[in-house]
Amino acid sequence: MNRVDFMCNPVSCRSVGIRFVSRLRGVLRRAPTWILSCACLVGSLAAYADAPLLPPPGKIFQVASLKSSDYWLYDSVFKKLHAALGARGWGDAIVFPDTLQYRLESGSHSPDSDSDTDSQASAVRNIWARGGFDLLLSFGTIATQHVLNENPGTIPVVGGVITDPVGTGIVSSKTDSGVDNFTTALNDNPGSSMFLALHRIVNFKKMGILYTDTKFGRSFSFVNVAVEVARDIGFEVLSYTDISSEDTVEECLAGVKNLYNRGADVIFFGSLTCIDLTVSDPAPVYDFLDSKNIPAFVADDRNQVKKFATLGVVNFDSHEVASFHADQIIRILSGAKPRDLPMIVPFNFRLLVNLEAVRQNKLDLSLDVLLEADEIYTHRLRDKK
Repeated sequence: MNRVDFMCNPVSCRSVGIRFVSRLRGVLRRAPTWILSCACLVGSLAAYADAPLLPPPGKIFQVASLKSSDYWLYDSVFKKLHAALGARGWGDAIVFPDTLQYRLESGSHSPDSDSDTDSQASAVRNIWARGGFDLLLSFGTIATQHVLNENPGTIPVVGGVITDPVGTGIVSSKTDSGVDNFTTALNDNPGSSMFLALHRIVNFKKMGILYTDTKFGRSFSFVNVAVEVARDIGFEVLSYTDISSEDTVEECLAGVKNLYNRGADVIFFGSLTCIDLTVSDPAPVYDFLDSKNIPAFVADDRNQVKKFATLGVVNFDSHEVASFHADQIIRILSGAKPRDLPMIVPFNFRLLVNLEAVRQNKLDLSLDVLLEADEIYTHRLRDKK
C-alpha cells in the first residue's frame, strides 16, 4: 500500500475534523453494548497492570537470607532492599528475623570463598530442613550455588550480588534462570563495555589481572571477558594467579610487582579482599603502582577510585539492584513464579575518574573523556571514610 500524505489548510482541516468527530459519535451511539463493555474492560485491565501490588491485609511474610561471607556489598544491597520494600508499601508485610539470617562459615572475607565446600553444603541443607520462611535471599555466587544444589524446589529463591550468573552456570541464560523457584539480577553486558571503554581512554598494550585461579575467581575478576575483548581489539592480558582465597595485601603486592616486571602498563582489580577497604589497607599496593606510574583500574567500587585508583567502572549499582530485587520479591510474594520474571537490570555502567591519580600516573586524558565521566574526584581522599 502506498503512503498518502494528507494536506489541508487550517480552515478545511477544522471542517473535516468536526465532521469526523460527529460521525464517530453517531457510530458509538449505535454500537452494540458488548463493544463498549469490552473497551471498558481493556481499559480496566491496563490500569490494573500499572497499579502497584499491595500486600495482603494482615499477612506477614518471613524472609531468610544467606550470605557467602561478610562482604560489604552484600550488606549494602540488603540495607537498600529494606528501604525499597518500605517505599513500595511492603515494609510492614515483610520481616527479616535475626534467627533467619545466615552466613557461610569459611574464615574468609573474600566475597566468595569455597574453602570448606562440604561443611558449607551441609549448612545449607540444614537451613532448608529448618525452614520457617516464605522466601530465601542468597547473596554471592558460592551461597547461591549451594542453595541451588540442595534446592527442594518448594520455596522461592532470589540470588543477589552474583558477578556473572551465566558464566558461572547459576542461570541457563540471560532470559531463563533454568529453575522454577529461582531468579536473580544480571547485567546484560557484564565487563565487555568496561574493558572497551578503559582501552579507548588509555590505549594500553598489556593489562595485568590478579585473581585466584578458580571458576569463581576468574569470574570475579572478569578474566574471560578481558581475554575476549583483548583478542578483538588487540591488547594482551597478563595473569597472576598465585593468590590464595584470602588474597592478602602481601599477596597482591607481590602480584603487581610480578606483573610490572612482565611489562604490564595497567593493572585491573576485580573483587579482591586485598583492596577491600572494609577489611584491608591497600595503600602499599597502590603506592608501588604510583612509583612506577602504572594506572590502576577497578570494577564496581567507588571508594577505590575516591581514595586510590586512577579509573573505575561501575557495572553494578547497589541502589538499582536493590530496587530491582524489591520488585521481584513483591511479585513473587504476590503469586508470580520466579523463573517467569525478568532478570536483566536496566543499568548503564558509570565511568569514574580520579584526577590526582591521573596526574600521578602521567596520563593525558582528553576533554571528551572528562565530559563522559559520570563522577570525577579531584583529589585522593585517603583520610576520608
